[in-house]
Amino acid sequence: MEEEGAQRDAVVVAVIDNLMGEGLPVFDVDGVRIGPISRYDLDSGYMVVEQGALASRRLYLPFHLLRTIPPKEFSLSVSKAGLTNVYLLPPAIKPVVEEWTNPLTGRTEAVIWHEIHNGYDGRLVRMMPVSLDEVASGVTMGMTVLDVDGDYVGEVIDRDKARLTVRDDIAGDTIHIVPFGVVLGVDLDDLEVTLLVPKLALPRYAFTPDTNAHGTDTDSEDR
Repeated sequence: MEEEGAQRDAVVVAVIDNLMGEGLPVFDVDGVRIGPISRYDLDSGYMVVEQGALASRRLYLPFHLLRTIPPKEFSLSVSKAGLTNVYLLPPAIKPVVEEWTNPLTGRTEAVIWHEIHNGYDGRLVRMMPVSLDEVASGVTMGMTVLDVDGDYVGEVIDRDKARLTVRDDIAGDTIHIVPFGVVLGVDLDDLEVTLLVPKLALPRYAFTPDTNAHGTDTDSEDR
């Protein structure tokens, strides 16, 4: 039964991968246009849809909301009114630090896995690991931090063994606390740090007594 389920999931992913593309329009259950797809992720089962022209907002929609996947457009199973503010944030990520042996290099190192409930059926899945050493040793003061959508978060002004302090000079010196657990990668050439989450979601991962040193939320409510 598990093998049949895995084969079925592979077919669903293949169908979506063949038909989905950035810029394609998304409509609600009544045929009302929501907006174009700006990006999507087959592993997590989510897509980002830009709603509105002037005062636009990003919606992080799980694939299980898709009702039909015809060529060149997508239809949801909910109405536009049903796309509430809960979809303004992607699913919560739970970082997990483990020892991992890279099958290509044979090297064993500490990595950060990212667990989320996927957008297909809500099952817990793990995203590709990020080297903890790359994050811990690669980030330096003054690096630019960008979120998962490429939006400016700020500049690194401080760091400790588990998190970054980032200041956004453009937004009135706003301070963001960024745990290593939400870092996707470090570009030493462009001196940039890329995050796995949008800027709007960073307060969810700020250090609290219920959060460990690597930003793992120990008592989160995942959608």
